[in-house]
Amino acid sequence: IHECGHALVTAALGHGQIQHIALDRAGGQTRIRRAPRAGLIADHSDLLAELMAGRAAERLVFGEVTSGAGGPEDSDLALATRVALAIETRFGLGAEGPLWLGETTDWLHDKAMRQRLRNRIEAAEAEALGILTPHRALLEDMAQTLATRRELSGNDAAKWLDEVRMTEAVAEAPEPESVTPLAPR
Repeated sequence: IHECGHALVTAALGHGQIQHIALDRAGGQTRIRRAPRAGLIADHSDLLAELMAGRAAERLVFGEVTSGAGGPEDSDLALATRVALAIETRFGLGAEGPLWLGETTDWLHDKAMRQRLRNRIEAAEAEALGILTPHRALLEDMAQTLATRRELSGNDAAKWLDEVRMTEAVAEAPEPESVTPLAPR
């Protein structure tokens, strides 16, 4: 469920190409070839949603999250915290405005900063949950196949990824302008 959540949200947001999804004794891995981005706040926010998509998928299907997103320095939570911290302290896109405040993690000791980071990460998880919720059956079907086969190539996952891409594209399409006929005079 966790790894398929990452793959589906990445596909929905159009941030990269899924190359490989695998399960092993240590957990799982979703390998993504990232699409170039402009560095806008929306790009960083989308990346946060992708990182938090595994937890969002767990919450959707199981009603709670596991510890699978946390742990080592390369865990989803560690990476999401680094991205959120960079938004706030290095990219000039946070509450402090256009300041470069360094690459140190000393900011994590500041209660107000921790709250801003938490707010960003929780908003990203909520965004991922919003993307996954209408695709729950798709998520569960893909996860069942992954659990059985233990790995999926990007080509193997394409039918699920294409379906979420198409649905998201339709959802984002602008509404056609309605023309109201003029009343006769």
